Amino acid sequence: MIAVSGVSPFVLALIYFCALGLRPACAGAFLLEPGKWKVIATTRASTSSARYDERGRLVAEKRYGKTESATLIEYGYDRDVTLLLSPAFRSLRAQGPPEQRAVSIGSLDLGARWRILSADAQILSFQVLTRLPARSDPVFWLENRAKTELRLGYGRSDLFLRGRGAFVDTGLSWAKRAEPWRDEVHIDPTFGWKTWADRLALIQWNYSLWPGAQGQMRAPRQLKLEASSVQNLGAGWSFQVGSFVSRGGVATRYERGSIIGLWRAF
Repeated sequence: MIAVSGVSPFVLALIYFCALGLRPACAGAFLLEPGKWKVIATTRASTSSARYDERGRLVAEKRYGKTESATLIEYGYDRDVTLLLSPAFRSLRAQGPPEQRAVSIGSLDLGARWRILSADAQILSFQVLTRLPARSDPVFWLENRAKTELRLGYGRSDLFLRGRGAFVDTGLSWAKRAEPWRDEVHIDPTFGWKTWADRLALIQWNYSLWPGAQGQMRAPRQLKLEASSVQNLGAGWSFQVGSFVSRGGVATRYERGSIIGLWRAF
Protein backbone atom coordinates (compact mmCIF):
# COMPACT_ATOMS: atom_id res chain seq x y z
CA MET A 1 0.00 0.00 0.00
CA ILE A 2 1.32 3.46 -0.86
CA ALA A 3 0.11 6.99 -0.41
CA VAL A 4 1.47 10.48 -0.81
CA SER A 5 2.39 11.94 2.56
CA GLY A 6 0.42 14.79 4.07
CA VAL A 7 -3.05 13.62 3.09
CA SER A 8 -5.43 16.51 3.73
CA PRO A 9 -8.80 16.35 5.52
CA PHE A 10 -10.35 17.39 2.19
CA VAL A 11 -9.16 14.17 0.55
CA LEU A 12 -10.43 12.11 3.50
CA ALA A 13 -13.88 13.61 3.03
CA LEU A 14 -13.57 13.29 -0.74
CA ILE A 15 -12.89 9.55 -0.60
CA TYR A 16 -15.90 9.12 1.65
CA PHE A 17 -18.29 10.83 -0.75
CA CYS A 18 -16.70 9.10 -3.76
CA ALA A 19 -17.01 5.64 -2.33
CA LEU A 20 -20.65 6.00 -1.34
CA GLY A 21 -22.07 5.58 -4.81
CA LEU A 22 -19.88 2.69 -5.93
CA ARG A 23 -21.20 -0.85 -5.58
CA PRO A 24 -19.22 -3.73 -7.02
CA ALA A 25 -21.18 -6.54 -8.66
CA CYS A 26 -21.82 -8.38 -5.39
CA ALA A 27 -25.58 -8.46 -5.66
CA GLY A 28 -28.02 -10.74 -7.39
CA ALA A 29 -31.00 -12.97 -6.71
CA PHE A 30 -30.10 -16.08 -8.73
CA LEU A 31 -28.17 -19.04 -7.35
CA LEU A 32 -25.61 -21.26 -9.07
CA GLU A 33 -26.06 -24.96 -9.66
CA PRO A 34 -24.21 -27.19 -7.15
CA GLY A 35 -20.51 -27.42 -7.92
CA LYS A 36 -20.56 -24.55 -10.45
CA TRP A 37 -18.28 -21.48 -10.29
CA LYS A 38 -18.65 -17.94 -11.63
CA VAL A 39 -15.95 -15.27 -11.55
CA ILE A 40 -16.62 -11.66 -12.61
CA ALA A 41 -13.63 -9.29 -12.54
CA THR A 42 -14.56 -5.67 -13.26
CA THR A 43 -12.75 -2.35 -13.24
CA ARG A 44 -14.65 0.93 -12.89
CA ALA A 45 -12.86 4.20 -13.68
CA SER A 46 -14.74 7.37 -12.75
CA THR A 47 -14.17 11.13 -12.76
CA SER A 48 -15.99 13.99 -11.08
CA SER A 49 -15.77 17.78 -10.92
CA ALA A 50 -19.17 18.46 -9.31
CA ARG A 51 -21.40 17.38 -6.45
CA TYR A 52 -25.06 17.57 -5.47
CA ASP A 53 -25.66 20.02 -2.62
CA GLU A 54 -28.24 19.57 0.14
CA ARG A 55 -30.97 20.84 -2.19
CA GLY A 56 -30.01 18.46 -4.99
CA ARG A 57 -28.41 21.14 -7.19
CA LEU A 58 -25.14 20.54 -9.01
CA VAL A 59 -22.27 22.71 -7.76
CA ALA A 60 -18.61 22.81 -8.75
CA GLU A 61 -16.09 20.76 -6.77
CA LYS A 62 -12.40 19.96 -7.03
CA ARG A 63 -11.78 17.33 -9.67
CA TYR A 64 -10.87 13.78 -8.81
CA GLY A 65 -10.43 10.46 -10.58
CA LYS A 66 -10.98 7.06 -9.04
CA THR A 67 -10.45 3.45 -10.09
CA GLU A 68 -11.78 0.37 -8.35
CA SER A 69 -11.15 -3.20 -9.44
CA ALA A 70 -13.31 -5.86 -7.79
CA THR A 71 -13.66 -9.59 -8.36
CA LEU A 72 -16.86 -11.44 -7.51
CA ILE A 73 -16.34 -15.18 -6.98
CA GLU A 74 -19.46 -17.35 -6.60
CA TYR A 75 -19.62 -21.08 -5.87
CA GLY A 76 -22.73 -23.26 -5.87
CA TYR A 77 -22.40 -25.07 -2.55
CA ASP A 78 -25.68 -26.89 -2.99
CA ARG A 79 -29.09 -26.30 -4.56
CA ASP A 80 -30.09 -23.74 -1.94
CA VAL A 81 -26.80 -21.98 -1.08
CA THR A 82 -24.28 -20.02 -3.17
CA LEU A 83 -21.08 -18.85 -1.46
CA LEU A 84 -19.59 -15.41 -2.23
CA LEU A 85 -16.11 -13.90 -2.07
CA SER A 86 -15.18 -10.43 -3.35
CA PRO A 87 -11.74 -8.77 -2.97
CA ALA A 88 -11.28 -5.17 -4.18
CA PHE A 89 -8.46 -2.77 -5.11
CA ARG A 90 -8.78 1.05 -5.10
CA SER A 91 -6.81 4.06 -6.30
CA LEU A 92 -7.48 7.79 -6.24
CA ARG A 93 -6.06 10.99 -7.68
CA ALA A 94 -7.41 14.34 -6.45
CA GLN A 95 -6.83 17.83 -7.77
CA GLY A 96 -4.78 20.16 -5.59
CA PRO A 97 -3.05 22.09 -4.60
CA PRO A 98 -1.38 19.90 -3.62
CA GLU A 99 -2.36 17.04 -5.89
CA GLN A 100 -3.07 13.84 -3.98
CA ARG A 101 -2.58 10.24 -5.06
CA ALA A 102 -3.25 7.07 -3.10
CA VAL A 103 -3.45 3.33 -3.73
CA SER A 104 -4.96 0.66 -1.49
CA ILE A 105 -5.25 -3.12 -1.63
CA GLY A 106 -8.90 -2.47 -0.81
CA SER A 107 -11.26 -4.75 1.10
CA LEU A 108 -12.54 -8.32 1.25
CA ASP A 109 -16.24 -9.24 1.33
CA LEU A 110 -17.43 -12.70 2.40
CA GLY A 111 -20.97 -14.01 2.33
CA ALA A 112 -23.64 -16.35 1.01
CA ARG A 113 -26.98 -16.32 -0.80
CA TRP A 114 -29.87 -18.58 0.27
CA ARG A 115 -32.94 -19.70 -1.65
CA ILE A 116 -36.19 -18.68 0.06
CA LEU A 117 -38.74 -19.57 -2.62
CA SER A 118 -38.55 -20.58 -6.26
CA ALA A 119 -41.16 -21.44 -8.87
CA ASP A 120 -40.46 -22.11 -12.54
CA ALA A 121 -38.12 -19.29 -13.63
CA GLN A 122 -38.70 -17.06 -10.58
CA ILE A 123 -36.70 -16.94 -7.39
CA LEU A 124 -36.71 -15.10 -4.07
CA SER A 125 -33.43 -15.19 -2.17
CA PHE A 126 -31.67 -13.70 0.84
CA GLN A 127 -28.02 -12.62 0.89
CA VAL A 128 -25.56 -11.68 3.63
CA LEU A 129 -22.21 -9.98 2.98
CA THR A 130 -19.63 -9.05 5.60
CA ARG A 131 -16.68 -6.78 4.86
CA LEU A 132 -13.59 -7.74 6.81
CA PRO A 133 -11.82 -4.70 8.34
CA ALA A 134 -8.56 -3.92 6.59
CA ARG A 135 -5.54 -1.78 7.32
CA SER A 136 -4.97 0.65 4.47
CA ASP A 137 -3.75 4.06 3.43
CA PRO A 138 -5.33 6.88 5.46
CA VAL A 139 -7.58 8.12 2.65
CA PHE A 140 -9.27 4.71 2.42
CA TRP A 141 -9.83 4.00 6.08
CA LEU A 142 -13.56 4.76 5.87
CA GLU A 143 -14.27 2.53 2.86
CA ASN A 144 -12.16 -0.37 4.18
CA ARG A 145 -13.71 -0.58 7.64
CA ALA A 146 -16.13 -3.31 8.66
CA LYS A 147 -19.55 -3.47 7.00
CA THR A 148 -22.47 -5.92 7.03
CA GLU A 149 -25.11 -5.98 4.29
CA LEU A 150 -28.43 -7.86 4.16
CA ARG A 151 -30.21 -8.16 0.80
CA LEU A 152 -33.56 -9.53 -0.28
CA GLY A 153 -33.50 -10.33 -3.99
CA TYR A 154 -36.06 -11.29 -6.63
CA GLY A 155 -35.24 -12.62 -10.09
CA ARG A 156 -37.18 -13.81 -13.11
CA SER A 157 -35.49 -15.31 -16.17
CA ASP A 158 -38.32 -16.33 -18.53
CA LEU A 159 -39.10 -12.93 -20.07
CA PHE A 160 -38.97 -12.07 -23.78
CA LEU A 161 -38.41 -8.83 -25.67
CA ARG A 162 -38.76 -8.78 -29.46
CA GLY A 163 -38.55 -12.54 -29.51
CA ARG A 164 -35.33 -12.79 -27.50
CA GLY A 165 -34.78 -13.88 -23.92
CA ALA A 166 -34.64 -11.35 -21.09
CA PHE A 167 -34.56 -11.29 -17.29
CA VAL A 168 -35.05 -8.98 -14.33
CA ASP A 169 -33.03 -9.09 -11.12
CA THR A 170 -33.83 -6.63 -8.36
CA GLY A 171 -33.07 -6.29 -4.70
CA LEU A 172 -33.56 -4.26 -1.56
CA SER A 173 -30.60 -4.13 0.79
CA TRP A 174 -29.67 -2.57 4.10
CA ALA A 175 -26.11 -2.16 5.32
CA LYS A 176 -24.57 -1.17 8.62
CA ARG A 177 -21.18 0.52 8.37
CA ALA A 178 -18.69 1.55 11.06
CA GLU A 179 -18.74 5.16 9.81
CA PRO A 180 -20.55 8.47 10.50
CA TRP A 181 -23.18 7.54 7.89
CA ARG A 182 -23.84 4.20 9.52
CA ASP A 183 -27.01 3.07 7.73
CA GLU A 184 -27.30 2.48 3.98
CA VAL A 185 -30.36 1.47 1.97
CA HIS A 186 -30.02 0.35 -1.65
CA ILE A 187 -32.50 -0.52 -4.39
CA ASP A 188 -30.86 -1.95 -7.52
CA PRO A 189 -33.15 -3.24 -10.31
CA THR A 190 -31.34 -4.79 -13.28
CA PHE A 191 -32.74 -5.66 -16.70
CA GLY A 192 -30.91 -8.05 -19.01
CA TRP A 193 -31.73 -8.71 -22.65
CA LYS A 194 -30.07 -11.22 -24.97
CA THR A 195 -29.87 -8.95 -28.00
CA TRP A 196 -28.02 -11.57 -30.05
CA ALA A 197 -27.27 -15.26 -29.53
CA ASP A 198 -23.88 -14.42 -28.00
CA ARG A 199 -24.47 -10.92 -26.60
CA LEU A 200 -26.25 -9.69 -23.47
CA ALA A 201 -27.31 -6.08 -22.80
CA LEU A 202 -27.53 -4.98 -19.15
CA ILE A 203 -29.19 -1.87 -17.70
CA GLN A 204 -29.04 -1.19 -13.96
CA TRP A 205 -30.51 1.53 -11.78
CA ASN A 206 -28.84 1.97 -8.40
CA TYR A 207 -30.59 4.12 -5.81
CA SER A 208 -28.76 4.65 -2.51
CA LEU A 209 -30.00 6.40 0.62
CA TRP A 210 -28.24 7.17 3.92
CA PRO A 211 -30.99 7.87 6.51
CA GLY A 212 -29.97 9.58 9.72
CA ALA A 213 -26.61 10.78 8.40
CA GLN A 214 -24.90 13.03 10.92
CA GLY A 215 -24.59 16.72 10.12
CA GLN A 216 -26.96 16.65 7.12
CA MET A 217 -30.13 18.73 6.66
CA ARG A 218 -31.58 16.10 4.31
CA ALA A 219 -30.77 12.41 4.02
CA PRO A 220 -27.95 11.97 1.47
CA ARG A 221 -28.97 9.98 -1.60
CA GLN A 222 -27.76 9.11 -5.08
CA LEU A 223 -29.22 7.62 -8.25
CA LYS A 224 -26.94 6.01 -10.83
CA LEU A 225 -27.67 4.53 -14.23
CA GLU A 226 -25.35 1.87 -15.64
CA ALA A 227 -25.48 0.27 -19.09
CA SER A 228 -23.17 -2.38 -20.50
CA SER A 229 -22.83 -5.13 -23.07
CA VAL A 230 -21.53 -8.63 -22.31
CA GLN A 231 -20.07 -10.53 -25.28
CA ASN A 232 -19.77 -14.32 -25.12
CA LEU A 233 -16.26 -15.35 -26.19
CA GLY A 234 -16.81 -19.11 -25.90
CA ALA A 235 -15.46 -21.76 -23.51
CA GLY A 236 -17.16 -20.05 -20.56
CA TRP A 237 -15.49 -16.66 -21.13
CA SER A 238 -17.29 -13.33 -21.64
CA PHE A 239 -16.16 -9.71 -21.97
CA GLN A 240 -18.07 -6.73 -20.58
CA VAL A 241 -17.84 -3.06 -21.53
CA GLY A 242 -20.09 -0.19 -20.49
CA SER A 243 -20.50 3.13 -18.72
CA PHE A 244 -22.32 4.72 -15.77
CA VAL A 245 -23.45 8.20 -14.72
CA SER A 246 -25.12 9.87 -11.75
CA ARG A 247 -28.70 10.95 -12.49
CA GLY A 248 -29.48 12.83 -9.29
CA GLY A 249 -28.64 13.12 -5.64
CA VAL A 250 -28.39 15.05 -2.39
CA ALA A 251 -25.08 15.71 -0.57
CA THR A 252 -23.22 13.21 -2.78
CA ARG A 253 -20.83 13.33 -5.72
CA TYR A 254 -21.79 13.56 -9.38
CA GLU A 255 -19.84 10.80 -11.15
CA ARG A 256 -19.47 9.38 -14.62
CA GLY A 257 -17.17 6.67 -15.86
CA SER A 258 -16.57 3.46 -17.75
CA ILE A 259 -16.60 -0.25 -16.99
CA ILE A 260 -14.64 -3.18 -18.35
CA GLY A 261 -15.01 -6.72 -17.11
CA LEU A 262 -14.03 -10.33 -17.74
CA TRP A 263 -16.47 -13.12 -16.86
CA ARG A 264 -15.70 -16.84 -16.44
CA ALA A 265 -18.20 -19.59 -15.74
CA PHE A 266 -17.23 -23.22 -15.16
